[in-house]
Amino acid sequence: MVEEAKVVILNLGEWWVGNSRETVVAMHGLGSCLGVTLYDPLTKLGAAAHVVLPNARSGQEEEAPAKFADTVLPFLLSQLEEYHCQKHRLVLKAVGGANVLRFPRPETVLSIGTRNEDTLRKAAKDLDLTIRAADLGGGHGRSMRFSLEDGKILVSGFGREGLIL
Repeated sequence: MVEEAKVVILNLGEWWVGNSRETVVAMHGLGSCLGVTLYDPLTKLGAAAHVVLPNARSGQEEEAPAKFADTVLPFLLSQLEEYHCQKHRLVLKAVGGANVLRFPRPETVLSIGTRNEDTLRKAAKDLDLTIRAADLGGGHGRSMRFSLEDGKILVSGFGREGLIL
């Protein structure tokens, strides 16, 4: 991670795109939410989003495209196209998707973490993207710091101190 970094904190449904090597994008308290990143190691261009829910309802994708697992990747790719980014070089990573609330049946509609992960995986497959590294699922929240210097993600949280993706 960069020593003198400019830290950008993304809250629920927020996104960021840029190529300043001194930037670290942070997301805190990722329970069922997902932290999603795309990174071009050649140009050091990166994009990140704090995804909240699996699916956008009609019209929501225009209002808050980074908020939903089914719309975040097409949206971030469209933002990266403005930088003339080449999709084949992008490295996709994801963190979060925990089921922090326990239900008797794990397949319940309220298992937002699992649904977020499943929806993101389907969206990635539909776009011919592969999730190259991930820390997903489980029952505990986590936080992450995404460095534009090297594309690495530092994950912290219960049992995850020092995990680097």
